[in-house]
Amino acid sequence: MRSFPTKTLNVVPGGVVMPISPTEGYPPEHWPEVETILKTVATESGFDPNLVSNANDVGIIQKRIIENLYFNDIVICDVSSKNPNVMFELGIRLAFDKPTIIIKDDQTDYSFDTAPIEHLTYPKDLNYSKILKFQIALKGKLLGTSERFRKDPNASTFLTDNFKLRTSKQKKFPSINLSSMKQRTSIRSCCHTPLPSAATI
Repeated sequence: MRSFPTKTLNVVPGGVVMPISPTEGYPPEHWPEVETILKTVATESGFDPNLVSNANDVGIIQKRIIENLYFNDIVICDVSSKNPNVMFELGIRLAFDKPTIIIKDDQTDYSFDTAPIEHLTYPKDLNYSKILKFQIALKGKLLGTSERFRKDPNASTFLTDNFKLRTSKQKKFPSINLSSMKQRTSIRSCCHTPLPSAATI
């Protein structure tokens, strides 16, 4: 049988941050279904999505999460139910100021610190027709955000133009005036001349 070459797609790594453990008020199958929805949309958008806690090798999970939060080209973060681990990982990703898309279900309130950032909302009951609309919106957001950051390296998800992380090359250290230091040292020496001992009086 003749074999045909397969087309290789240029996929880029994408991270997913979301609750994965059982949560009160959510059925057991809820999070696996949400994960499937998110990964399907990300894959169709040209990304290779994985939970940030996943890795091919065995290692320290905290180190793996931090590395994936930093190196993934884009991250989808589901803050539904305000899971503490999810909120912590979202904070780290936003501190890196890299492309991040925040989503939540329609029963979860906005958090004060992240409320200014646009959130995409999906139905908590995963209603089929509404999920289809959400998937279209998420795909558009993925492609649009990726393109914006590709065209503008200085684009920001969270930090403004008035607040940027400094790199080691940008740090400025104050210059040292040696002559001024010597002069001050000389003045201190004069002012702190030890008193003569009783034996020399």
